[in-house]
Amino acid sequence: MNLPEGIRESGARPAQPGASPAACPMAPGPGRKDQVPPLWETWLIRVILGLFVTVAFRAIHHNAMHGQDISTHMIHTRRMLDVPGLWFTNDITFRPLLYWIGGWCVQFTNGTYGYQLASMIFTLAGATALALVHDATRRVIGTPVLRVAGIALIAFLPMTVITTVVYAADTAVSLPFILAGWALMVCLEQAVERRAAGFAALAGLAFAIGNLTKATFLGLPAAVAIVMLLLWRSRRLSWRRAGVITVLTLAAPGLVGLWINQKAKRETAGGGTVHTFNWKGTGEMTFRSLLLVKDSDRRILDAPEYLTTAKRETGDYYPLLLENNYSYPALLHLGVFSDVLNFANNSVTPRPEPARSAAKLSVRLGLAFTLPALIAVLVLILRTSVALAVPRLMPSTPALIWSVLALAWYLPIFLTLPFVAHVYVMGYWLPRLVMPSIWIFLLMPFAWADLIPGRWPAWLGCVLLGMVTVLGWQEILSLRY
Repeated sequence: MNLPEGIRESGARPAQPGASPAACPMAPGPGRKDQVPPLWETWLIRVILGLFVTVAFRAIHHNAMHGQDISTHMIHTRRMLDVPGLWFTNDITFRPLLYWIGGWCVQFTNGTYGYQLASMIFTLAGATALALVHDATRRVIGTPVLRVAGIALIAFLPMTVITTVVYAADTAVSLPFILAGWALMVCLEQAVERRAAGFAALAGLAFAIGNLTKATFLGLPAAVAIVMLLLWRSRRLSWRRAGVITVLTLAAPGLVGLWINQKAKRETAGGGTVHTFNWKGTGEMTFRSLLLVKDSDRRILDAPEYLTTAKRETGDYYPLLLENNYSYPALLHLGVFSDVLNFANNSVTPRPEPARSAAKLSVRLGLAFTLPALIAVLVLILRTSVALAVPRLMPSTPALIWSVLALAWYLPIFLTLPFVAHVYVMGYWLPRLVMPSIWIFLLMPFAWADLIPGRWPAWLGCVLLGMVTVLGWQEILSLRY
């Protein structure tokens, strides 16, 4: 069976005629989905992943795994060891996979370094997720240096490093999310039905495992149905193949997710709720604070910490925790490009120098990537909406898969912020809750840069790689103290 029309063309831009490989030491390759990356790219990615693991392991050595709600997570881990059949002990959002892995590590180390070992396992899982993201970029970005720059950008973000090592549910999310998207992308490249079904089933399995990490996974299979609809609308996929993929990636994991959800409700019946909502709006974060920036957001550029205090007439207060004091976009940017909770130091004391200056520079340099990412996301949403009426404008198949999955993860959390209680104090704005989406959003401008004709993508890639190198070094410095 031949590939559906359009999927054969869903890879990255082919090399431009006349582009000379000598124009840049990292000139663009052909960008086909079967492209073998150049040797220098393979080794650079290995160096990036190795350095990522090194930085994360160092953070673990300094007990950075003791992050948010660590005492609660330790209690749940111990309780699950004592009562193996009891998966849920408090709230349906506390899924069991974290505690299974943590419990095994506690037993394996006789309770000595169990949580450190668990964080090391999650770090290796995070590195695997980053490797899969790099493989996925070969379907969208034809210029090798742009791919390397993109992976280096997301690998050394303080958000990525700290979320990966902290012993909490968000730690276990990245690999099943990325594996599901990668498997679905590869599924749609297959000409043989059996192989396509196998990768679709792998995506479904990743979704099912994901349901054991975070409740947010429950809605992701529905995103696959949206992708199938968009591909059918653009005449890239037949109803038959779309139906098979939808069943394998939606029906089975959807039923598993619903079963897990019902089990959670039974086991937590009568217990308290962790998250409370007021669907008339809490007033703590207004829609203006959610969507628009404020004059006060300029203070974010100084990289304040979560518990940084300031003075006013009534006494000291915490600016980051004050309702509507900062906008959500500013807080999200701060959390992506700095260790805002100060977990690398594992202390409530302020950052010492030079980490403080490095964090400040990281937040400021990060604007060069945040603003293009925001524009790219908005344009992609607009273009996809228009493409419903004009199918030829539909983005490439890999771009559709990753963007729809990212938005399906991001929007439910984003849109509920004005309605959730204690949104500032409890840190519902923190990027750890939406990290897989942030990865995808930040990579979008690199894919756009690859579409520039001629030699520009290679030259721009070299500039971006230089910027990412400077930013990454500052981010690592901000975590070393």
